[in-house]
Amino acid sequence: MHPGAKQIASTSPSACPTTPVSGSRCGLEAVAFENPDHGRVLVVTAHDGADHTFTLTESGRRATYTLPASATATLVWQPVS
Repeated sequence: MHPGAKQIASTSPSACPTTPVSGSRCGLEAVAFENPDHGRVLVVTAHDGADHTFTLTESGRRATYTLPASATATLVWQPVS
C-alpha cells in the first residue's frame, strides 16, 4: 500500500463463541485499498483457526487463494485498463 491509498471496501468477521483459536471471531476479515496509481491491495486475516479459500473477482478476472488458519496475507494487483 502506498501513501495516499484510499480504503475502498471492508468486511468484518462474525461473532463466533466456539472459535477454536480466540473464542471471539469467526471467518475472514478483509480491507481493500486503491493506491494513487490505481493498483489494488487486499489485506485479509483468518480468525477462526481454519483454512479459508476465497475468490477475488474484478473486471471479469478471477483469482482464488487459500489463506492458512490464523494467517494474514496482503494481495496486490493492477486493475484491467
